[in-house]
Amino acid sequence: MTTDIAPAIDERPDTSLAALQALRSDFLYFNVAGSGPTFPVAQRAAERFRAWLNEVGMFGHLGYAAYNEARVGWRSRLDLPTGSRDYNPNATRFETGTVDAAAFVGLRQTLGVHRLLGSWVTERVRALRGRLLERLADLPFTVRSTPAAPTGIVVVEPKGGDVAALVQRMWHEERMVVKLIDEPGVAPAIRLSFWALHTEKEIDRLAAAFARTLMVGVR
Repeated sequence: MTTDIAPAIDERPDTSLAALQALRSDFLYFNVAGSGPTFPVAQRAAERFRAWLNEVGMFGHLGYAAYNEARVGWRSRLDLPTGSRDYNPNATRFETGTVDAAAFVGLRQTLGVHRLLGSWVTERVRALRGRLLERLADLPFTVRSTPAAPTGIVVVEPKGGDVAALVQRMWHEERMVVKLIDEPGVAPAIRLSFWALHTEKEIDRLAAAFARTLMVGVR
């Protein structure tokens, strides 16, 4: 029997590495900046809410109340102070579609995970960035990124060869996903993006894979 109460998020989710990892283990993904992994617990929270909402009906009393509580707010009023009943004075006053309230439930669950992780993510990203830059120093790359930047994104420019072909070979031969940057007026480059769930061993595997495709040795 469907309960009248919308599913709540998990206030104390499992934050072990195994529980947080959502990516497939048969290849390495170094392109997480654009479409990073979703915490499985956040996906489950969103799916539970979406299933419940489908059962009670979004436009019934229970569903509509839960829907309005879950979502951030109508897009026609986002620019106004909290609690305002007015509409934006420009074209954004017209609603542009029904908001996926379950996505906001998943977002709240994600924020709950990050609150528990605290500074761990920042510390891990900083350590892995240092490791990656150290390994890249052995390879024929020009590093475009600022070494001390506090992000998991490093852009490198190969000093020779077909960059697009290198990216393809990394996938076909090494089963590693890296992103090609090929824009007008900018020399072709590769964006390497990682996050806290990557390991030092995986960073080393990335460097070794590049070494093989570039036909150079690494220490």
